[in-house]
Amino acid sequence: MYRNLPVRMSLEFWIILTSLFLLAGGFLYDWWVGLPACMICMTQRIILVFILGLGTVSLRRGLLARSIMVLCILGILLSFWHTYVLMFPEQVTQCMPLDFIMSLGGSMMWEALINKLKHFGRECGEFVSLSTYFFISILVIYYALLLNACRTYLARQKTI
Repeated sequence: MYRNLPVRMSLEFWIILTSLFLLAGGFLYDWWVGLPACMICMTQRIILVFILGLGTVSLRRGLLARSIMVLCILGILLSFWHTYVLMFPEQVTQCMPLDFIMSLGGSMMWEALINKLKHFGRECGEFVSLSTYFFISILVIYYALLLNACRTYLARQKTI
């Protein structure tokens, strides 16, 4: 009965499957709670979409694996920031530390984009349920596992 199943999924298939699952879980969670996602949640989903997009392209090239590793590190850092914002909302003045973007030349475009995003979601320090912390920890675990899988993939490519 189980003889026709593949013994091991490819890394690309695993990335696609888990990214889709996490994206669907995030949107279903928002629907279940009845609140729009905050700006950090949306940024986490954008990182997942980029990982999904890179996962659909073959990882046979080391550059794609390295790009996914950079996105995973950004995702882990953003998850820690998200947890900090949720635990200490009175110490945080804004969801995302975006002051450095405003100081860049030509920041009018960035300012318009950030103002659009601010009106899209809710404030990050507002009420969240305990399951939000659970989903953040799932994301950290996912990013760490994916980071390790890409690192292992790159190490195997060097030995071949």
